[in-house]
Amino acid sequence: MNNKNILVQIQSNVASLSPALKRIAQYVSESPDTVIYQTITELSEQSKSSEASVIRFCRDLGFSSFADFKMALALDLTNREKRGRRREPDSGGMIAQYGQNAVSALDDTVSLLNEDAVKSAVKALNKARGIDLYGVGASSVTAAYGEYRLLRLGMRPHLFSDMHLGLMSASQLGAQDLAICISSSGSTVDIVKAARIAKDRGATVLAITNTVKSPLASVATLTLIASSPESPLTAGKLASKVGQLLILDILFGELEGGKKTFESAFQETADATGGLSY
Repeated sequence: MNNKNILVQIQSNVASLSPALKRIAQYVSESPDTVIYQTITELSEQSKSSEASVIRFCRDLGFSSFADFKMALALDLTNREKRGRRREPDSGGMIAQYGQNAVSALDDTVSLLNEDAVKSAVKALNKARGIDLYGVGASSVTAAYGEYRLLRLGMRPHLFSDMHLGLMSASQLGAQDLAICISSSGSTVDIVKAARIAKDRGATVLAITNTVKSPLASVATLTLIASSPESPLTAGKLASKVGQLLILDILFGELEGGKKTFESAFQETADATGGLSY
């Protein structure tokens, strides 16, 4: 049985679903407390789909049956209720709500990450001869953080937010190189193009995105998913970025623990900037 956070998985996949499956996803997302008590026939009627579509929806999420899906959804709702009680602020208000949204995005990202995929990404970072990072708009902020962390480890990353330069660099990568492509939607044309070029050149392509089924994810060698997919009106908000930053923090934290040589680089880079603060 798939024990991941079901509602987060649905949210991450909804943009790429067929119309029938999208109706089911929207209904489940809006009425999960009702769905756990419904029959497959009731759900198909309420979502204006078919029983076959409901079965396909469940299987696409990794469940063998509608019953397994409902059990996992019920467990998800129970866990969310427990987390909500733990986080309930002493006093309400907008500040507490913003904080809760960020914490939820972190928790949901953890539930989406696959440990084997993370280990593979760390291995790719560890053996890379050269590392390109591509990110435009709000995703360039995440990419810049990645560049900073890699520099502190004594590595030589190249960050591209000007994708004319990025595409040229991608065309010069090889089998020993790594391209880290960051796009919340996974549909940013220039980023997807850079990923395709890098992969055609034999480079490993690591995608960090908030959307499971996307053009970028389909091209990438490795894909790590952050929570809180963006809409056109919410692009760049903290909730969608904090999950991406957590992914980078996990990768570089694991990388640091793997090599003693990183310790001297960390000290040297600290010394280099040590006199720049009062």
